[in-house]
Amino acid sequence: ALFHGHQTYLLLVGNNAEMRGGSGMALDAGTIRLGDGAISVGHLQDTGQLVDQFPGVRPSGDLAARWGFEYPQLDLRELFMSPQFPANAALAARMWQAHTGRPVDGVL
Repeated sequence: ALFHGHQTYLLLVGNNAEMRGGSGMALDAGTIRLGDGAISVGHLQDTGQLVDQFPGVRPSGDLAARWGFEYPQLDLRELFMSPQFPANAALAARMWQAHTGRPVDGVL
């Protein structure tokens, strides 16, 4: 299903030297585009250069209750404080859309 149609995924590249919730700190971010059997990796950006570039985005639910004090919505590097990848990925997708104006189909 991944290779049929056209899809765009947010790629967060972690560094396992900075372990958080079982994942590394997301130090680079970019997109992967899948379409008609081809994979294209876009430009990866240093997440340290994207701090506070996500207007209007806020964490919700358990992520906000337990980790909101870390302000994960301001810095992609703070996303993996929680071990709940679905919650982290949902926030990351909203952050990326706020920054770029383009939605993603998922997060890797």
